[in-house]
Amino acid sequence: MHKDKIEQYLSMFPEVSWDRWSGEDGDITIFGWIDRDDSYKDFCLINFTDNEPYEIYSSSAKYTDSFCGRLDFTHDQCKRVEDTFNVSNMIRLKKADMTKIKYPATQILHWPSGPVNACDEHAQGIKALGNFMGAHVISTKLDKPAECSNCVNESKGKDRVKDGKY
Repeated sequence: MHKDKIEQYLSMFPEVSWDRWSGEDGDITIFGWIDRDDSYKDFCLINFTDNEPYEIYSSSAKYTDSFCGRLDFTHDQCKRVEDTFNVSNMIRLKKADMTKIKYPATQILHWPSGPVNACDEHAQGIKALGNFMGAHVISTKLDKPAECSNCVNESKGKDRVKDGKY
């Protein structure tokens, strides 16, 4: 591996904080992170063979075309995993359909057993219960639309009573 040559290529991308690499000799893959205006980061990955880049990938909508141009490569549009595959361990960026949210939560309560999405009314009750039990329950802003867990459970109970199942 010609370290100096690879360093020259990596220096062409000052927006990227290079992080990890893998491979042997001149056939290596290097990736790094690109800061964004929100709390997320984009990635950039360059594959090298014989110490020359032959592929570059980036999740950055802002920089991808520019990155490809710096290496005189063409840009292939990345596709979102959530648009094609259905797995639980994927990043979901699509907005929730608010018409399907019947009981909107306003905050996340950090209860000792885990996070709870809650509306303002239930949040007040959960905090009071936690305080009574000696637990410190804090709340944070919801990062995406969600149902109030307690409202949903209450509605299920009311439906069971209505249906004669209680």
